[in-house]
Amino acid sequence: LGILNLNDGFIKWILKNDTLILNSQEKNINFAVDFSRFRSQGSEVYLEIYYSLDRSGLTYQQNADGLQAGGLIQTYIKKGTKAMMVDSLVITDFVRSKSEIIPTQQLTEQSTIQFEPGDYELVSRFTDLVSKKSFMVSQSLKNQIFSRESLELSDIQLANSIQKQASSEADFQQRENKFDKNGLRVIPNASKTYGKGLEQLSFYAEAYNLKFDGEAIN
Repeated sequence: LGILNLNDGFIKWILKNDTLILNSQEKNINFAVDFSRFRSQGSEVYLEIYYSLDRSGLTYQQNADGLQAGGLIQTYIKKGTKAMMVDSLVITDFVRSKSEIIPTQQLTEQSTIQFEPGDYELVSRFTDLVSKKSFMVSQSLKNQIFSRESLELSDIQLANSIQKQASSEADFQQRENKFDKNGLRVIPNASKTYGKGLEQLSFYAEAYNLKFDGEAIN
């Protein structure tokens, strides 16, 4: 609960209330987690962790203005008997009516961390703060050092969309985004699913130690 003290009034209200009016009802959330590994400036590996969950699976609480839902994503990296918290993310969503919630809509989040090469376990848990239901995803994670001499390729990140970042001063606030890198806004597709409503497959990757006219470039 100490982590939740940092979050907004809605979450504190949910934790204190005994009587809840539930609006999503016995649905399982499709909580997906994916990751990509990139080279950092030092010897560590730069890890991006992507999350997606179905909006329609959240439990919504009726309030004076409409319906509100909340969720908590907690991610740990485990090695043996030791575990380190990577991130604790709060997701809130508001709609005026249930008709605004479309089954294909997904909520997306991302965490980043740099850490040493090695064999780990990546564990992520999503908790619906209204229904109190939790869903956990665990997967193995092997970090290897990227060479500084030979040709290397990062993981291939699947994306919902890729766009150029805004460049004008007027769009400064829009440019500040956790999904931005190397001049691009890359919205991850943690579910790795494409089809109706998302027909175009987009991906992002980084190549290291490319050579041009005999000299290495990044």
